[in-house]
Amino acid sequence: MKEEELKILKMVEEKKITAEEGAKLLDAIKEEVSKDYTRPIAKKVKITVFDKKEGKSEVDISVPLPLAKAFLKFGLKTGVTFGGTKLEDYGIDMAELVKAIDEGLEGTLVQVDDEENRVEIRVE
Repeated sequence: MKEEELKILKMVEEKKITAEEGAKLLDAIKEEVSKDYTRPIAKKVKITVFDKKEGKSEVDISVPLPLAKAFLKFGLKTGVTFGGTKLEDYGIDMAELVKAIDEGLEGTLVQVDDEENRVEIRVE
């Protein structure tokens, strides 16, 4: 039994609270625990820029989905460049990318390769 439950039962035993009040508190604890297990896992957007010449990642970013969406929406106005690779130059429509994320698409959304870099944007 968890510490909180034992404390409640001890309070009932010591007549500090009624059995009915104790039952309500126990139910509240169980409800709170079940909420913790059913809470969806926060999704993240991972952006990786791999330097082909060096054979290592230049950039490896993992950000919460809401922040990534804000960043991508900002990129609609300014253009987005990762490791010198401008996604728009490769036909990546930033508005479509934001729309795909809004619709709940997961996995690799974009992979762009040029002579020097590979850029990947994934939702996990």
